[in-house]
Amino acid sequence: MPSEFVRELKRGVAAARQALESAGEDEADAHRARLAELREIARHNGVDLDVPDAGEAGR
Repeated sequence: MPSEFVRELKRGVAAARQALESAGEDEADAHRARLAELREIARHNGVDLDVPDAGEAGR
């Protein structure tokens, strides 16, 4: 079972991706920067954002 940190990190990445998709030109850079920051945090902590959590497998 993943830690709360990993779950929250993945939620943040998903929210940033969704915000980037719906952002206008003025907001897109800020969302890209936030997404890059979250990806760097994940990389630094050894979290693979492409692997679903055990609890997400049935979703």
